[in-house]
Amino acid sequence: MTTANYNVQNEGTSTSRLPFFDGNCYIYWKVRMVIYLKYIDYNLWLFIKNGPHKPTKIENDIMIHIPRTKYTDNDKKLFSMDAKVVNTLYCALSISEFNRISS
Repeated sequence: MTTANYNVQNEGTSTSRLPFFDGNCYIYWKVRMVIYLKYIDYNLWLFIKNGPHKPTKIENDIMIHIPRTKYTDNDKKLFSMDAKVVNTLYCALSISEFNRISS
């Protein structure tokens, strides 16, 4: 399918504004969003690729999750980065797309 079948924005894009996804032309939005995330902070893109932070430790050769009361300052920084990723992605969605993924 070509972009002629989509209602693609005719004006220029901004380097400071998120690419907006309204449910149309996902591939176009995805490419622009990847570039935008890498531009803002490459670590945001890595967090999306690698998934959210899950503090764990190994005890008796078994990986277990660390309880919230034992989180380190570094764990908290990584959770903050997770929240930035989620916020950035949610802010790029129309209300109808947000409602679709949040339910």
